[in-house]
Amino acid sequence: MLKKPPKADLHQTIIRGFPHMFLFNLVTLLWNVLKGI
Repeated sequence: MLKKPPKADLHQTIIRGFPHMFLFNLVTLLWNVLKGI
């Protein structure tokens, strides 16, 4: 599903994808914390 962007577009892709990745990482972190309890 996710295509690897060309190097030149990598920075823009990171900026565009940051909110989604942040939410994903936050959910993963919460899940790991809950599992660890």
